Amino acid sequence: MDKLGQYILKKAKIAGICDEWAGLVGSTDSVDELLQLYKKGIDFCLEKNFPSNKDLLRLGGNRLTLHGIYIDKDVTACKGDFIVLLGGSSAKVEIDGYEASQLFVKHSSKAKISVYDNAFVVIDCFDNAVLDITASGNSKVMVNVYQYAQVTHNAKDNSIIKVVHKNKKSY
Repeated sequence: MDKLGQYILKKAKIAGICDEWAGLVGSTDSVDELLQLYKKGIDFCLEKNFPSNKDLLRLGGNRLTLHGIYIDKDVTACKGDFIVLLGGSSAKVEIDGYEASQLFVKHSSKAKISVYDNAFVVIDCFDNAVLDITASGNSKVMVNVYQYAQVTHNAKDNSIIKVVHKNKKSY
């Protein structure tokens, strides 16, 4: 493990990572493996703000977008089965067909989300995030709202949007 990997492991331990996951982080050989662990452990990472946006940028650099992670980016056409918007990102997200997707929107990020056809999307939004969701066709959208996140939504046709206010800061 290189110095950056050792630094990330040290920060993970400070954030309270369990021994099993610390072992996984410690045994990674590449940035892509660390980013895959970030995605698998997204609940812990978002709850603990780990790694920080600065460290995540240092770690992933231009590899972040390949993993669906955007920090302080303006994205005009975003698609994918796993999308994370951090910092002050702004994105237009479209999910269609028979896709199943997870979106995570945190900090002061903003997203305009359009879900079509038979797509199924689960969205977790935190902090001061702002979402505008439109669903149509037979699509289904589940939104978990944490902290002060704001969600507006419009369901058309046979689509369903379910918004659940968790009334707490995070998971």
